[in-house]
Amino acid sequence: VPGRPGEMWASTCGWVYRGSNGGDSWTRVSQGLSERRTPSFEILPSGRLLAGTVDGVFLSEDQGESWRRSSGDSLVALSLTHHAARPDRVYAGSEGLGVLRSLDGGLSFTPSNRGLAGLRLAGLVRTEGEVLAAVHHAHSASGVYVSRDGGLSFSEDSVDLPTILDLAAFGDRVFAATEKGLFERSRGVWRHLQGMGGRRVDEVVVSADRLFARSGREVFEGLGTVFRRLELKRLEPRRLAIAGDTLWLTDRRGGVFRLPPSSGSSREAFRETLSAVLESPRVRWSSGSQAVWNNGEGASARLLATGDPSWPFLLVHQSQPLTLVASSGRGTLKLEVPLRPRDLAGALVFDGRLLLATTGFGVLVVELPFLDDRFPDAVTTTAR
Repeated sequence: VPGRPGEMWASTCGWVYRGSNGGDSWTRVSQGLSERRTPSFEILPSGRLLAGTVDGVFLSEDQGESWRRSSGDSLVALSLTHHAARPDRVYAGSEGLGVLRSLDGGLSFTPSNRGLAGLRLAGLVRTEGEVLAAVHHAHSASGVYVSRDGGLSFSEDSVDLPTILDLAAFGDRVFAATEKGLFERSRGVWRHLQGMGGRRVDEVVVSADRLFARSGREVFEGLGTVFRRLELKRLEPRRLAIAGDTLWLTDRRGGVFRLPPSSGSSREAFRETLSAVLESPRVRWSSGSQAVWNNGEGASARLLATGDPSWPFLLVHQSQPLTLVASSGRGTLKLEVPLRPRDLAGALVFDGRLLLATTGFGVLVVELPFLDDRFPDAVTTTAR
């Protein structure tokens, strides 16, 4: 600490500590801190202390005797630093919100992200004339954004919902699975579906007549305003997908099951199948649906819906960079994109473009080379 020889500070997962005599002894300090997990710390030349926690940035001007929050409470401050020549300029590197800047020595922070693309998307769906993108774990930037130009630009203001985990749409019906229940958009207004209560909903899939939601290892079918839990017995669902009126389910052991609309909801009604997926490229998958399976040889792949009947789904090979196979009744189109498997959250085909929702790079756009009746078996392109 400038002007206080021998005083040192350490931030930990259990509050912050003040060291004496060059670190010979340490004292835990927590007065005024609302969160103990503190991944970053900064000492300004003035002696002001800044502690970056997973619950915001805290400031102390009395040598750490007391602290007060100087940023939003949902900011996860992973790193802090200040400008050497202009010490009142403080920068915070966050989880999900990019970089925040302070011009008053850490008293207040505002986003400073021009040119950065660090948003995490939970889903990307197409409705009638619109593309909706769900951003999560991004502080004040979280929510649902709307694009009316095919995904090339999105509205500056988002719709504020609880942390969104998945999006699904069919026609003009849009659903958001969140950490605090299931929400539906009707005529531009979002409402909470009381049938699922406030439980965490990890996935939602929808078709013209059927709606399913997964909460942990439980799957529910929506019947009007009522949601009925399916009897899965020993199945442990991992991903859901819906094709027409058939529900597809993959479990944690790599099995792929389907539940036709005429079946009951018992474990025996789910019939294990894999070849039907690979042999039916013409099937229309609803946007927002996805499934995962293992081919039995140790290599896994993921199926992502595109929302476009001409290119109904993408088969994602879990390689690096990712290899995507866009399937159509006329053939296949192979794409390579500079992403890791965990970076891809969803895909959508719209107006000749493939939009990829990512978990750290915003929306990537691939201009599809052509959408006519003739194309080669393999075309390599890049995303921007």
